[in-house]
Amino acid sequence: MPDGTVRCWGSGVLTPTETVGVAGVVGVAVSDGYGCGWRADGTAICWGHDLSGRLGGVGDGPTEVAGLVDVVRIATGDHSTGALQSSGSVYCWGGNQHGEIGNGEVSSMSTLPPEPVVDLSKNARAIDLAPFS
Repeated sequence: MPDGTVRCWGSGVLTPTETVGVAGVVGVAVSDGYGCGWRADGTAICWGHDLSGRLGGVGDGPTEVAGLVDVVRIATGDHSTGALQSSGSVYCWGGNQHGEIGNGEVSSMSTLPPEPVVDLSKNARAIDLAPFS
């Protein structure tokens, strides 16, 4: 929205409703049950159902993603989230059961705080995450 608020609907909410606690957002990415946004100051915030740590904090609801700066885009997946920084670096967090964090490891534990994706050499220009198939 032009005022930096976010409105969501679905899962029984039939009309766009303001997401309480989320403000100053200039862009969003959404997936099943959650969403994340980035602000003009480069910080990131996520809200919704925190499955596998994909919100970047502890528990459901609006959560500031700690440790991220200069965020210019976010991508949301089924169990993980990624952020592109203005430098071209990519950081991911959340579920890593299939290596989706890109840190060279596979783990049944959630990955927090966000970790850099290895071997991208700060040249990324876009980011996207695919759902599990």
